[in-house]
Amino acid sequence: MSQARNEYNFSLLYRKAAAQGVEAKIAEELGNFAGLLRDHYALKLFLEDQMISAEYKKKKLAVLFSASANRFLLDLLNGLVDCGQISRVPNLANNFLKKLLQEKGILAGEVESGTEISPAKREKLKKLMDKVTGKKTILRYSVKPQVLGGICVRFIDGTIWDASLQSKLHQLYLAAVQ
Repeated sequence: MSQARNEYNFSLLYRKAAAQGVEAKIAEELGNFAGLLRDHYALKLFLEDQMISAEYKKKKLAVLFSASANRFLLDLLNGLVDCGQISRVPNLANNFLKKLLQEKGILAGEVESGTEISPAKREKLKKLMDKVTGKKTILRYSVKPQVLGGICVRFIDGTIWDASLQSKLHQLYLAAVQ
């Protein structure tokens, strides 16, 4: 295996991206591509199929990305295709994002709520989370019908800030049982 194929070590990839000043763009594009693989199973099967030549897959990736993707990303994906390691994309995307956020002192989290949160409340929540965590936060929002009321914020570092009705009812139940 050539040296280029052995370079798919995460730290080395991140340093190369940082040296080119494209680490934030790569983190975003890798995340988008990981989502594409998750949402389009046929694409995932195509790229993982060992019966299809790597050259054909790379041609199709070039068409898929044309001028929209960063050259670094296309080279990275081509290298993963050459090695038969395209399945590493979701993990690689996650690691890129974690490293980027860590270096920038940013804490990412997902806010789950039973209903859509208004832009004004989102801004207020972001300011509160910045204050509570002591870091700049980036929050992604999702509506989960099982969250009966309130919100639950899950941060990438594993911290959970649960202010949902479900959590409060569970705490009440535990207090009553003891």
